[in-house]
Amino acid sequence: MEAYAQGGGYAKLISRFRGVDIPGTGISFGVDRLLFALMQLDQIKVEDQKPVLVCVMDEKYLKNYYEIVDLLRDNNINAEVFLNTKKNLGKQLDLANKRQLTVAVICGENEFNDNTVTIKNLKGVKGENNQTIPKADLINEIKKLI
Repeated sequence: MEAYAQGGGYAKLISRFRGVDIPGTGISFGVDRLLFALMQLDQIKVEDQKPVLVCVMDEKYLKNYYEIVDLLRDNNINAEVFLNTKKNLGKQLDLANKRQLTVAVICGENEFNDNTVTIKNLKGVKGENNQTIPKADLINEIKKLI
């Protein structure tokens, strides 16, 4: 098995995703290969919890989407933001389905104004798999679906 390490400068990398300009450098040690080797040797067990996808409806709310991800992660729920802000909701949900994700969180201007979120159960019955709830209920409702 080949091991490697790479590194470099990542000027403006964080600003692309978080809207905050933070200079940075980094290094990678091929963690995926190390994890694979440990799994083959039965030295580690990995629980694969599919992430909750926070869809991006409008780039101007990017900071708000990351706040939702932080809230989910703070409550031990694996979550990620859809990173390509140019894809429409349909494309985002198509990718979520291809990745066999269970839940998507959808927030547009109406939800942000009303302090609500829409949860889409990607494994639910079409037409009955969306619910708009108060943002305060997000964690409890997500935990029911994952």
